[in-house]
Amino acid sequence: MTQTADGVHTIDTGYGGVERAAVYLVVHDGRAALIDAGTPRTTPAVLDGLAQHGVRPEQIDWILATHVHLDHGSGAAALLDACPNARVRAHPRGRPHLLDPERLVASGRVIFGAERFDRLFGEVRPAPEDRVDPIEDGERVAVGAVPLRVLHTPGHARHHVVSVDDAAGVVFTGDTFGTRPVRMAPGERPFLFCSSPPTEFDPDPALESIDRIASCGVDR
Repeated sequence: MTQTADGVHTIDTGYGGVERAAVYLVVHDGRAALIDAGTPRTTPAVLDGLAQHGVRPEQIDWILATHVHLDHGSGAAALLDACPNARVRAHPRGRPHLLDPERLVASGRVIFGAERFDRLFGEVRPAPEDRVDPIEDGERVAVGAVPLRVLHTPGHARHHVVSVDDAAGVVFTGDTFGTRPVRMAPGERPFLFCSSPPTEFDPDPALESIDRIASCGVDR
């Protein structure tokens, strides 16, 4: 195992292929947080990523959920099993779905079909109630001696939040800015797809959230 290095690290979860989805690792003063949980199927990739950056599961204090859609939050229970000191923080609207993911799973099986759902997600289990806490707009969560600022950013979902690491100059935006194509044609200008799930997407708050992120004081 390599020596733990402070900073921000990207862990490719392998969800849906290479460079499609990431969990982010934040390390300060020997303590760590994960931004998002991935899926139960991607938990081994997240744990491998910790090891590659010299972080033991016991060093994870927080799993900060940008939102609880299945590709971002369904692996919370599996990660809590592996990280004994970790707690999950989520928007108050999102927390109930981590504790009881039955509705998300049911809709996911309709969208993906049973076979593809099982291949992408596996068994989605409820997270233990005593290890999942709501997080409010403007709240700060300490990683070591460094506070991360949490901002509520509705639009993609009503329960979406972002975390700002001022020390590293980074904001973790979840799906607020949309998604980019994995492969682009030579010479093609980069662009983003608006990520707009039909059940919750609200364009006006989404635009306000983009403005809020753009003015939060970091540039990455």
